[in-house]
Amino acid sequence: MKREQYTGLLKAYLEKESRANMDYVLADCNAYFDVAEEQGFTDEEIIESLGSPKAVYEVCYREGKMASGSYLTQVKLALNRGRQLLEKTGAQGRMAGSPREDRAGMGKMRQILCNIGVYAGYIMAALVMVATLTILYLSAIQFQPIAELTPLPVLSPITRGLFAGVGITFSVTFAEIGRHCDILYNKYRGL
Repeated sequence: MKREQYTGLLKAYLEKESRANMDYVLADCNAYFDVAEEQGFTDEEIIESLGSPKAVYEVCYREGKMASGSYLTQVKLALNRGRQLLEKTGAQGRMAGSPREDRAGMGKMRQILCNIGVYAGYIMAALVMVATLTILYLSAIQFQPIAELTPLPVLSPITRGLFAGVGITFSVTFAEIGRHCDILYNKYRGL
């Protein structure tokens, strides 16, 4: 996609807006392209850093409603985020690697973080389940850790059931976190 196509799509998304608002967003978008082109970035790289026209348009709206008067500010912040990145890289001439190398580095970082999330989620799920079962068992047998002390009180079946429900819920939650991290890991590994 080229700059003209991008701004044309953005204009189509913004047609419901007043002419002044549309001109404001398009002018800011064009300024973003100008700064990036001066730094030597291609249209494809600029569009990738900016996001799709629909993404910029969606910044204007929250759940199908116009944000409370601040949507242009949000669009401007989204556009300026990329501009600041480009200015930073331009000040040093393009950062160490090409954008593709940077994306590859980010992909590896995502893989590592997702892999950590997988193991942490599953380990926490196992620990919570073991702790829940241990506490339930000890509360059912009148466990007396020290002979001179009175034994732990026996919990009512309702209390044990609630405790078991909470423990199982937390364990399943951690397992789901691990599962979702595994899905993300496989997604980023394929990039």
